[in-house]
Amino acid sequence: MRLPIYAVWSVDWQDDYLRQQAGLFARISQQIIELTAQELNGKVTWFAEIDQRCDITKFPEFPSLVKEIIASGGEIGIHIHHRSVNPKVRREDFIFAVSRLQDLLGIEVKSYSAGMANFLPSDIPMLLDLGIVCDRSAFPFYKTGEPSTDPAVCDWVEVDEKAGYVDPKSPKRISSDGGLFRIPLGADPRNGDGRHQLHIREAICLETLREVFDYCHKKDPFVSNYFHPYDLSECGNRLTKRMVQQFSEFARYQKRCGAVFLTHLEAKTIFDKQQDPHRRIGRC
Repeated sequence: MRLPIYAVWSVDWQDDYLRQQAGLFARISQQIIELTAQELNGKVTWFAEIDQRCDITKFPEFPSLVKEIIASGGEIGIHIHHRSVNPKVRREDFIFAVSRLQDLLGIEVKSYSAGMANFLPSDIPMLLDLGIVCDRSAFPFYKTGEPSTDPAVCDWVEVDEKAGYVDPKSPKRISSDGGLFRIPLGADPRNGDGRHQLHIREAICLETLREVFDYCHKKDPFVSNYFHPYDLSECGNRLTKRMVQQFSEFARYQKRCGAVFLTHLEAKTIFDKQQDPHRRIGRC
């Protein structure tokens, strides 16, 4: 009997192209909602960027889009590019994002994704205090650039080189550190170039996505995939036929492999049920 594969999908719901263009934001978001409803049964965690850099809750279409996402089976989480490594400031960032969704739509946030290299271990108790139990910040490491010299930019500044990352060669793909459920982004040991991971974008071909997926699900039943809206679009104007086709073919490939599509919170629920109730949850 074939063991189940849990394909966990997410989108970092941000878009530098669309920040000042509400009409485009709504159009691209709507197209992605329809695409994921068709190919993933709507089982996607949408990590809404709500921070000092970009607060997408300000778009007038945001509430109606969120309602459609939830109705289709999706989950709303928060995505933050922190402005500081100071714990007090970071806590303020978390509270701001969680409060925006709670006050605007009554959403109880359970999942979080940090910006690139932006997760710190000290964030864990803060997240748990706010009721957040899922984290998708642990990406297999690859170097994207030199540390920023801008004191206003947190990414890489005063952060350990591998903060928030998991060694892609390690079979320990899932951890629940202190109660925080984490699924690192799917990747294989060749990921030094950033092109052997399950980040759906132009630079990664369908054949590579399939190879990485096959590698990952043989190591662990939980496999994480993600993308940004602009990864599937042409300068944020419209979804490209090529990327939509690649997205669809890859999702269908996962389904043929026996994958079950889940949000992050659904994946945590299954993971918790698999654990010995008399044993403290730790690394798998």
